[in-house]
Amino acid sequence: MANPAEFMRGAAAFMSAVQAAENINDVPTTDAERADDGERYYGDRDQIKALFVKSMGDLTEFQCGFVATVAEYFHMVISSGHPNFSVWVPDTMMNASEIKSYRGEMLRTMREDEAEVMGWNAENCGEVA
Repeated sequence: MANPAEFMRGAAAFMSAVQAAENINDVPTTDAERADDGERYYGDRDQIKALFVKSMGDLTEFQCGFVATVAEYFHMVISSGHPNFSVWVPDTMMNASEIKSYRGEMLRTMREDEAEVMGWNAENCGEVA
């Protein structure tokens, strides 16, 4: 290792970013902030990716993609557990329209699942069962 001080500076920057990411993920939701947990989930993910990339300073596009994907993985692990790598495709491997479509479908599914848990369904026209 040519520059141990710079190495340790990098380690300290990572620890700072991880602590900040944990705080982003732990922010309590209120109706005024975000009523939808799915929206919050993706908002947190985007904030954590931006935080990790910013913490690295000037990056090549390759490095930026790598770091952003590490951040997305980190967010998934701390918020919902390890992804199933046989089906998981990180946002960083999609274009903007694919992300919009994927997130829209996931949010719709989350809302349907939440409605079922709360006893709502099409048969009772939204009345609690």
